[in-house]
Amino acid sequence: MSDRNIIEIGILLYPAAQLATVLGLTDLFVFAQRIASERGAPDTPTLRISQWQMQSPHESPVRIQDSLPGTNTRPAVLILPPSLEEPIATSAAAPYREWLQAQHRDGTTLASVCAGAFLLGETGLLSALQAGESKRPGRNQWHRSSAVALR
Repeated sequence: MSDRNIIEIGILLYPAAQLATVLGLTDLFVFAQRIASERGAPDTPTLRISQWQMQSPHESPVRIQDSLPGTNTRPAVLILPPSLEEPIATSAAAPYREWLQAQHRDGTTLASVCAGAFLLGETGLLSALQAGESKRPGRNQWHRSSAVALR
């Protein structure tokens, strides 16, 4: 299997990230890969599911779980899961800001689930978007939340 035929989906564990969601998403993608492998044509990409976590506040997040260790890919998509607590504070999000911005610059699609949007918002990457002005229905729906709009 060539690394070019692998799609990596990363999930970021940040302080108070909802682990049930992290594990549920991981299981969902692993199961999807299993089904794809059983039914797949030779060209079907392989999913690599990884979890990323910061080991110290002064270091970038690293893979702590990997469904395909030893492969040389980076996340095509990085998911920011919801939180069990209040939305992440600006100070708690600060250590992730530059790393997430760099992932985005390198072509990684950043996605969030529920309160993960607050961490995504702290990157500054959403500042160009206008609340409620999407031309595609369903896109940017989280902007309708007054809490997100205020931040």
